[in-house]
Amino acid sequence: MRGDRHPHTVLGEGWTGLETLIDRLLRHQTQDAFFMIWQSAMTLPAPEIPNVVASCRSAGLSDAADAVITNAARRDLEAVLLIAACFHEAHQYEDATLLLSSATVAASAARGS
Repeated sequence: MRGDRHPHTVLGEGWTGLETLIDRLLRHQTQDAFFMIWQSAMTLPAPEIPNVVASCRSAGLSDAADAVITNAARRDLEAVLLIAACFHEAHQYEDATLLLSSATVAASAARGS
């Protein structure tokens, strides 16, 4: 019988770096926090990006979530499309739209320089 207990999140469902990111932000280590966001966006496999974004949003870190997306938008075209498909599969449609919009802006800027 579960009663009024809330189900516990199964380990591995959330982004494992979230706790470290929050700690760095609370300690005002913004450069370290930004590096974590950038590194996650640029190096994690595409299927993990929606999880990182959802974890940040659920922790109230919408700016961090948006930063992950805008940095991921700078990856190569194949990676961006795969990440967008992963957002779509996770029903994170607004995040997919932000990713594709950011990628379009980044591509336009690259062509203009």
